[in-house]
Amino acid sequence: MEKESNWISYSCGICGATSDSRTGLNLRCSVCKSSKEKPVDSIMYPEGFLQDKIPFNVLEILKDNAYFNRLYEETNKRIVGESPVKKSLVLTILGGRLVINSSPTSYNTLVQDKSGKGKDWVTSNVLALLPKLIVEKKSRISERAISYWHTSEKEPFFTWSGRVIYLEDISYQILNSECVKNITSGDVNSSIVVDGRLKDMSLNGNPIFVCTGAFVDLNNEASRRFGILNLSEDVNQTKRVMEMQAKFAKEGLPLYDVNLINSAYALKRVKVYVPFASELAQVFPDNHILARTGFGRFLDFIKASAALHQYSEK
Repeated sequence: MEKESNWISYSCGICGATSDSRTGLNLRCSVCKSSKEKPVDSIMYPEGFLQDKIPFNVLEILKDNAYFNRLYEETNKRIVGESPVKKSLVLTILGGRLVINSSPTSYNTLVQDKSGKGKDWVTSNVLALLPKLIVEKKSRISERAISYWHTSEKEPFFTWSGRVIYLEDISYQILNSECVKNITSGDVNSSIVVDGRLKDMSLNGNPIFVCTGAFVDLNNEASRRFGILNLSEDVNQTKRVMEMQAKFAKEGLPLYDVNLINSAYALKRVKVYVPFASELAQVFPDNHILARTGFGRFLDFIKASAALHQYSEK
């Protein structure tokens, strides 16, 4: 069968087997499933479009100098208002996952606010711009489960780089745990006690964390590893949300542009350099000690924007 322009490559994290198929499928590894030693039901994860097989409609989107704006404006289909939060998430999550040479703490994000204000709705519908298997979502998880999540010992061919961990309604204990602290700081090696024995665990690559919580109390270390976003306090926002909910009740939830979602398959992880960084250092505010980490994060935001526009002609 001739492979179409919307085919992508999938790979198995356990055995490394690859397969080519259409986008949006939930494939299982036939090699692992048919193993004579120990059959395993293993998910195959998307890696990207086949060489020279990027669909024309996707390529046109990627070449648009306003690609970031197209992503942001797409969220307006489902999220009313909240422009600063939406733009920040598009930049740090969709763009940040593409940057190789960034600090492991620059793009981790906590969206926090009172219960019922819509933080999970906003966050999940920005992340919906990414193909599903790029985002790993958990509504509840233990520290031990995070330690076992796609470890290199069990899945040597799986990498977290370029992927997103979304922890909904995260607890104080998990957010400030040693496990999350280590992973969000770029330390992918850990040791845990299993059946009375110390067991070393490691991860391949570094994921970006995006979490939601109702005013989760961050300790000092956690506050340096997460950017914090709060939803709008505009008194008119509630009315606008209700009007959008009424529209969805009458017309249904609008679908995102599938070509825009699939554009993520064509974007590569890249190293980005900022040629005007020295000039920025001369004008960046330096009257607080936090500028030492804030400036580095600011430069990483610039890298994220550049990575998103890697197909741009300007």
